[in-house]
Amino acid sequence: MYKIVYTKQAIKDIPKLKSANLDKKALALIEILKDNPFQTPPPIYIFY
Repeated sequence: MYKIVYTKQAIKDIPKLKSANLDKKALALIEILKDNPFQTPPPIYIFY
């Protein structure tokens, strides 16, 4: 397990993520990075 350290800019961006309702997705990605940073990220679905 790895340690996640937030930069000052990342801390400033947290309210922006919450206002865009992206905070849960960001936390899920951070959890993946915490467990294994070399893991393939989940697929991104693009709807046209």
